[in-house]
Amino acid sequence: MSIRAKISEFVGFVLSDKRSEDDLKNIIRKLYDLSLLVYAVEFEFDPEEYDDPPQKDYREIRKTVESKFPELGFYDNAEYTKERRVLARSM
Repeated sequence: MSIRAKISEFVGFVLSDKRSEDDLKNIIRKLYDLSLLVYAVEFEFDPEEYDDPPQKDYREIRKTVESKFPELGFYDNAEYTKERRVLARSM
């Protein structure tokens, strides 16, 4: 399976409205699979210029992830991380 397919599978799983007792076990397994695939993937450089990706509503994504995986606790979203990094640089 390609890394793009595995990433799509992972994102689909995380953002899915389906709930299961095994969600935490499944996300750990999917993260493990992704980490292994990173080392096994072969790719060719693609010099083509692509448009920027569409903007995401990270607050909505955070709500979805928090509701599906409440046992994981605080979920640090990308916007918060970016703000914190800028703040750290200014110190």
